[in-house]
This record gives sequence, structure tokens and C-alpha cells, in this order.
Amino acid sequence: MIPNITRGGKTFGVLTYLIGKGREEEHENPTLIAGTVIGKLHGYEHGTPLETADVRLLTGWLDAPMRAFGKAPMRNGKPAHVWHCSLSLHPDEPAQTRETWQRIATRYMKVMGWDAQDEDEKPRRQAQHHGEARWLAQHHGASKDGRDHIHIAANIVTEDGRQWNDYDDRVSSQQAAAVIAREFGLRLVDGQEQERGQRGVKPGELEADARRGLTVGEVKRTKDGKVSRVDPCAARPENGTRRGLEQIVSACATAALDERDFVQLLKEHGAHPRARWAKGGLTEVVGYSVAFPQEGSAEVEWVRFGGRTLGRDLALPALRAGWPELASDVVADAWRNPRERATLPLGSELLIDAEKAIAELRTQLMGVDVRDRRAWSDAARDAAGVINTWSLRTEPVPGPLAEAAYALRASATVRSSAGERRRVLSRRAALLSANALITHKPARTSVELVRQVSYLTRQIIQMHQLDHQQERAHQLEVKALRAMIELEERTVAAGAVTAPRTPPEARIDRGHDADRDRGHER
Repeated sequence: MIPNITRGGKTFGVLTYLIGKGREEEHENPTLIAGTVIGKLHGYEHGTPLETADVRLLTGWLDAPMRAFGKAPMRNGKPAHVWHCSLSLHPDEPAQTRETWQRIATRYMKVMGWDAQDEDEKPRRQAQHHGEARWLAQHHGASKDGRDHIHIAANIVTEDGRQWNDYDDRVSSQQAAAVIAREFGLRLVDGQEQERGQRGVKPGELEADARRGLTVGEVKRTKDGKVSRVDPCAARPENGTRRGLEQIVSACATAALDERDFVQLLKEHGAHPRARWAKGGLTEVVGYSVAFPQEGSAEVEWVRFGGRTLGRDLALPALRAGWPELASDVVADAWRNPRERATLPLGSELLIDAEKAIAELRTQLMGVDVRDRRAWSDAARDAAGVINTWSLRTEPVPGPLAEAAYALRASATVRSSAGERRRVLSRRAALLSANALITHKPARTSVELVRQVSYLTRQIIQMHQLDHQQERAHQLEVKALRAMIELEERTVAAGAVTAPRTPPEARIDRGHDADRDRGHER
């Protein structure tokens, strides 16, 4: 079960899209399947076919409480009363009946806390209202990629003029989707059960890049030969290129000696950094954002993404857990006045040290319990960062290595409280490896370094298999491991130094839970 939430201020526009033909005329037989509208508005029951003529009437019904109390909720200075959620099945799952979708939609809205009057079960997230919210759910067949899905549209202003609490609703929606998947026997999307995974690229971001003539994060070269990761002729800033920014931030964070080094690396790789300051002045950095500079546009117009928006593993507190602690005034000065970075010494010694460090890390992982989410998250984050660095240095446009790193980052993003933001494993292996790659042009590498990262990837796959996360393990085998095997073949063909092959076999500790280990041989 895959939820996707958007918010806006045009109820008429949302319903026009849902009941209309769709962008590519993929909508077939729009049908009302659930909602508070059923039984409240004459002529609208479960299974009622919807037509364009219904849009205006349903818009008026959804917005009536908001208009009665004369207030439209605002977000960033714009109306934001429309809450729209799509619930999609996995492409491999068969379509559900409309009766099943009715039950799914009703249950989902209850778990999300829209039904504040229900005393039988406390909602997963308590709604800050006592009146009923108006919503409807509609089904119109499969999406372009074959996913059976429904759409839910609601107004967050309730019958008594209060507002439904939409704080952190995207996180709550993933939790609610996991509840629905278990109760209805549907496929759990990777990350919902183990609280892993990352935010996916939305169609609008892909389309924005397509209008520039780019794939996500594609590299372009300006007339003077410099690398630019957005089209320098773009007429206006838009959403998009987030995957490109993710890749750069991941690589730079892995190669950075400390936070000062991180800021400078971001500048060198075209991801313009900006600090987010604590309230009260410019003395404490509490977050950051990055953007691709766009020629012809003022900096205030650049499309920026915060670290946490790019991924939980790229939020500033998560990154700081792997760097030496610096005084707040030193950090503040680094963000205000980035200076030339102090790199690690170049040479073959750095490459050899990196190979040994990854081998040591792999040995350490052999004794780590598969249920130690923090330790395995560190290992996956390090592997993803190193592979992202490889991609930046060797792929003219994001290719298999970029996809491999993106897949591994899904294993690196785990939810944690502030007290758990710490590193369990040393990041020395990733630091040395990323520096061996990022400080050489072209990237300096060896067959042994490629193999060590491949073996580390195998261990992470094995961890997922033993922790009963078969979908995640399969994705890594297809996207990450194959890319590393291809890289090894290219490295050998290029004549890089070949070291003796290190045995890939590595058993890992699965803990002492007999039920979890039943059926597996040590």
C-alpha cells in the first residue's frame, strides 16, 4: 500500500482532475466508493458513477463548512484547505473490488484520525477537532504504470469550524498504510514494516526536469566546459533535480572530514549550500538547504531542498553524528565564509588504507545482530556515500551506480529519536574510500576497492534476508549488486591495479531469538 499526499487550495481543480479523463486519458469510469458524502448529499451512494457535472456540486459540499466559518487555512501565504491522498497497490498486486476499496478508504481515514468522534479506538494520530470532516473517496481504474488505486479528497476545516491536525501527516500516512496492508493482506511496501525507506521522486519533479530536457540530476556542460547539473538556460525555477542533489549531498557528506569540509565540498560540486539558523541570530546552525544555481534567476528564486527533505539520513543531526564535534562559532563561520578544504594526502597509500578499512568494517559487521538497525543503517549509508562518489566521478550522467547508491540509501534511512542519533560503526572506511575517489580526477580506484564495497553490499543484502525483509534484499540484488559487478568488470578492463581477491563469505550474527532463526542454517 503506497500513500501519496498533496495539499492545495483549489477543491474544484482537484475534483476536476479526479473525475476527468486524466493527463493521458487514463481515467476510466470514475466512481464514488466511500466518504462522509454518502448518505448526506442526495443521489450520492456507494458505487455512484461520477461525471464532470458533479464537480461543482461536490466542490460546494466539501467546502461548505469552510465557507460558513469564513476562513481558509493558509500555508506559506497560500490557501491550503484541500487534503488529497492517493492510495496505490504494488504493481504486482491484483486489482481490488470497489467494496474492498470502500473498506480500505474508511479504515485508512479512521487510522489517520479524521474520525474524531469514534470512542471505540483511539486514532493513531489524535485529530485536533471534535466536528466531522468532509471527505470522499473515488476510484477510476489503474494508473499509467498499472497500479490499482483510489483517491481521497477532504477539506481540513470541520463542521464546527476547527481544523484537522495535518502535522507530519506524510509520516503518519506511511504508518497507516502499513496498518491497512497487514489488515487486508496487502503487500507491505519496503520500509513500512521496518521503518526504512526514503521519499520517492514524484511525477511532477520528473516532468519539471523533462521540461528542461534533463533526466533527474543529469549533468550538462556550459560553454566554458564547466559542469552544471541543471540547464543554464532554464527560464524559471521549478521543482525537480532533487535526486541529483541527494547524490551530491550523500557523496560530499561521506567524503567530508568535518562540517566545514562538507560546506566547501557542496560548493565545489555545484550544490549551493545555505544554513538554517536558530531563532535569535546567526550564531547556531540547526539545519541546511541546497539548490542548483540557475542563471538568469535571483538566488531567492532557486528551488531549495532541506537536508531532511532529501532524506532522513541527510538531515544535519544525522550527518553530524559521523563528524568530529566543532564549536558552534567555528561551524557558524564555516557556513558564512566557506574556505578551501584540507584534503587527505593523495597517493596509493590512501587507496590501500581505504581497502583495509572496508575489510575491517566487514569483519566488524560479522558480529552485529541483524536487529541492530542503527549499525546496519550506518553501514548502508557509508556504502551508498562511497558509490555516489564513484558515480559523480565516473558517470557522465547518473547511471547504474547512482541507482545502486539510491537503493542502498533506503536501507540507511531509519526513523529515530534525538537520543538515538549516534553512529555505532566507525566511518573511517567510508571517509578514506570517498576521499580516494573524490580527490582524484579521474577517480583513483582499484579492483580490490570495488570488490570490498561489493562484499559490503552483499552483507547488507544478507542482513535483510535474515531479518525477513525479502523485498528489500531483492531490490538491492537487482539495483546495487549488479551495478557493483559491472563496475568491477569495467575496472578490470581499464587495467586498474588488481589485488588478491578477498573471500566474500561473511556470516553475521542474527541475535538469539530462536523463532527468528528457525528454518535458517548458521
